[in-house]
Amino acid sequence: MKFLLTIATLFTLTFLAACGTIIQNDSTQDESLAEFTPLNYVSLSRMEHLISIAHELEEVVYVYISADYPVYSSLEDLTLLAMDIVRVEVLDERVEVINVLLPSPYNYEGQTSYDILTIHRLRVLEVFKGDTKPGDIIEIMQEGGKYGNVHVIHPYRILFAEGDDVVLFLANRAIDFDIHIPSVLLSPFQAAYNFTPSSTDARLRNASDELESIFPYNDLILTLNDLARISESNLDE
Repeated sequence: MKFLLTIATLFTLTFLAACGTIIQNDSTQDESLAEFTPLNYVSLSRMEHLISIAHELEEVVYVYISADYPVYSSLEDLTLLAMDIVRVEVLDERVEVINVLLPSPYNYEGQTSYDILTIHRLRVLEVFKGDTKPGDIIEIMQEGGKYGNVHVIHPYRILFAEGDDVVLFLANRAIDFDIHIPSVLLSPFQAAYNFTPSSTDARLRNASDELESIFPYNDLILTLNDLARISESNLDE
């Protein structure tokens, strides 16, 4: 996988749709954002309208979105807030339109906020925290993706590839409301690591091996010893 790195704001964990900017139509554009020319601001209602006509548009409309995410001061904080910490193999991905507006005292019944999201299907290889089991198939979602002729660009979306072997720190607020939508990364900056130990055989691994953060400027170091400690704590609960 690779990480799209551009200048953007820091990020709070929320399922609310992010603000967006319509980008100049150009079939040569990709997710590098190098040549993007903002044209106008996209409101939530405008975004929903674009989604509704996505398959009728003759040209691709690019929408660049930004949002705020948390930055954790320690691995302990990241671990405490994660519902699931798992090593997974990436199987495939698809793009869906999902209502990401969860119930709250500020939302009226029936309110919606539809967003274009990339859904990644993953096979669980190891469980360090949470209720999943090896062999389970789980899903996570990230903002962005191409739906019809609307291409939503998120600068911090991780571009997972089939077969990637990664460790993820996940959360899912929707469970509190009995709503079934995929989990999310606690933070794209600090919650995703390539699984790159010195040996694929667990018995031969060096406990001090550091896993490579997918985000290049993550200052939270994660080692195999840390994962073993997290797993032991999970068993004790």
